[in-house]
Amino acid sequence: MADVLHTPAPALLGKNLFELGVFDGFEQANKGDHPAPDSRVPFSDITYCVTLGDGRSRLFELSGLPMFDDRSGKFIGYRGTAKDITARSEAEERAIQAQLHLVNAVETMPQGFVLRDSQDRILLCNSNFEEIINPDPAMVAPGADFRELIKDAANRGIFDCPDDELDGFVADRLAHHELAARETEFQLKDSRWMQVISEKNEDSGVIETWIDITRMKGREAELLEAEAIARHGREQAEYANRTKSEFLANMSHELRTPLNAIIGFLEIIKDEILGPLGNQQYNSYTLDIYESGLHLLGLINDILDFSKAEAGKIKLDNRPLGLANVVASCMRLLAERAKKTGVELATKIPSDFPQINADPIRLKQIILNLMSNGVKFTEHGSITVEAEIDPGVGIVIRVRDTGIGIAKEDIAEAFTLFGQVDSALSRKFEGTGLGLPLSRSLAQLHGGDLTLESEMGVGTCAVMTLPAERIIQD
Repeated sequence: MADVLHTPAPALLGKNLFELGVFDGFEQANKGDHPAPDSRVPFSDITYCVTLGDGRSRLFELSGLPMFDDRSGKFIGYRGTAKDITARSEAEERAIQAQLHLVNAVETMPQGFVLRDSQDRILLCNSNFEEIINPDPAMVAPGADFRELIKDAANRGIFDCPDDELDGFVADRLAHHELAARETEFQLKDSRWMQVISEKNEDSGVIETWIDITRMKGREAELLEAEAIARHGREQAEYANRTKSEFLANMSHELRTPLNAIIGFLEIIKDEILGPLGNQQYNSYTLDIYESGLHLLGLINDILDFSKAEAGKIKLDNRPLGLANVVASCMRLLAERAKKTGVELATKIPSDFPQINADPIRLKQIILNLMSNGVKFTEHGSITVEAEIDPGVGIVIRVRDTGIGIAKEDIAEAFTLFGQVDSALSRKFEGTGLGLPLSRSLAQLHGGDLTLESEMGVGTCAVMTLPAERIIQD
């Protein structure tokens, strides 16, 4: 006893229990004196707290029997045993605290929570679950039948379910305990949507979480509606684009046929094949009409080509070609025009530049468009065509001019269909704005791209890239 209490034995001798500690639940013993002579009753498993010699407290369970003298019947004391229950008491306290924490956590959950055993008896649920089901309070007491709870809720019209489907819905709700895990969604009569997550626990019971997903369903409906509107808009835009392309292609064909005839007859008249016109002014008018017809035909051809490119109807005629030859051909076509505006044409293409696999007509069309723009927007400057092989990109072709340049914020506009950076009513430079969009479409058709680098008053550099697989190795 002295070892257990960490108290020397002499200090214990002559002391009674009331002087060593405090009883818990033994009201008569805590009066500070012995029980009255007429209350000498046995006691069992009475909690008794003792402060040890080192200042710590320990709990014991005491059991005792009153002892009486055999001859006189006089009460001579108690005989009994003590069991140290400190560790057990602390464990029970921790378990109680853990249970309180669990109950508080379940109660403060924003979702409905219900725990039931393998017989579908409710072990624990929170007030959110009660609010969702709205049951009679007696039905959610521990041990209540979950099946009867769901059936009662269904009969009271809690669930948004047709009468002829109600039995099937209830059966489906109650079948969750047969599955390891399951998620279901359904709607209540008050328009709320519920997602129920059911999982089996180790005791073959079921843990269910009821989550209000009404807002999520609302956002989902809004997203579906927005998607439908966007899809309709895309379809309308695609239809309008197809209609536009078809219209441009048809009109281009309709205009190009008579224009070719006009230009042909004007060429005969201009060259006076059938005889002189008789007046020099007529010759001048004829030349003006002829050049205007050629210009108009070029615009129509651009429109037709762009329509084909937009519709994906241009087929490339790929063949080996020398880039220097293509550029030289473009320079010959622009030489006279460049000379009139005081623009110098130059090339910087390495002599060992490899052949490439491309459509010669379309590649020439791209480079000619870019060089023509350079000539058009440059006065007394230069146009230089450069080319190199970039290991990270492939073929890089640059058409660099020293013209008026384009503001960075206007570069995107230059690539739009019929886009004109200079949009004043009295424009200084003529054109339809199809050259750059068409050139980019043709470059992309080759698997490459076309971009612009420009600075106002310094000049513009058009950069066309083609994939490395178009390089023909020796």
